[in-house]
Amino acid sequence: MPQMREIKLNAYAKLNFTLDITGVRDDGYHLLDMVNRSVGVNDEITISRSRGEGIVIRSNSKYMPRDERNHAYKAAIAFAKKTGTELPALSLYIKKRIPTQAGMGGGSADAAAMLVGLNALLETGLDIEELCDIGKTVGADVPFCIVGGTARVNGIGDVIEPIEDNCDYSVVIVMPNHGCSTREAFSEIDGKNGFERPDTDAMIACLKNGDVSSMAMKLCNVFYTALEQEGSAPFIPLLLGDGALGASMTGSGAAVFGIFKNHLDARRCCAGFRQKKFRCFAVRPVPAGSDIVYTK
Repeated sequence: MPQMREIKLNAYAKLNFTLDITGVRDDGYHLLDMVNRSVGVNDEITISRSRGEGIVIRSNSKYMPRDERNHAYKAAIAFAKKTGTELPALSLYIKKRIPTQAGMGGGSADAAAMLVGLNALLETGLDIEELCDIGKTVGADVPFCIVGGTARVNGIGDVIEPIEDNCDYSVVIVMPNHGCSTREAFSEIDGKNGFERPDTDAMIACLKNGDVSSMAMKLCNVFYTALEQEGSAPFIPLLLGDGALGASMTGSGAAVFGIFKNHLDARRCCAGFRQKKFRCFAVRPVPAGSDIVYTK
């Protein structure tokens, strides 16, 4: 059988329908309780065997790191270390669509797709659990971005329990003209109290029961309720005013999103934000963290 030379994957963004901080470990990592959802905003990752040396990274984004700071690069090194595989020379092209510093897991999605892609390209035969074990050494969101779909995520992001999502909805995601630093947000939230916390069990029940309206009302993120997110906050009432059933912020920000029953209404809302020169996406949920577009 001919050796696979190239693989292309979609790497999907994630949203936090709920996000709570339940504690801090001795090593400083925060313990989380979240309901995460994969949605149809994606980067494209193309991994090719090359005749050069090492890993050469190209991208349509001028801000994309081309060296060991890149999440996909880190994933490749972690993959080789864990499997004992000597990586061939690789060419990696990352077509960025997921906004950076948005709370949508763009770098983690790229890393997850890199692990899934290398597993197929090099025919190493790792299962999802083994890929997640590698992924958590790269970043807290990487395991979920490997599993994808809808899941309750605990620990530091490494304990994943898939959830049945029977709701039918579309999502409008708006990116303000600024980003948010995850590190700074975690530092700022320490010591805060008296803020609204999500009812994650109720959110899961709504998803399982297919109750879109109640699900949208249960959206809650402690980074939004505990901190003054001046750049993101104005978009919540705008989404609600445009017909969203509920709206919230994802991750530590800065992107916000609204839940819509009707995809046409979602597209109309999105068009309005785009006219105001904001990055905006009207998308549906997707069942996986990444999928293979082609191999050759």
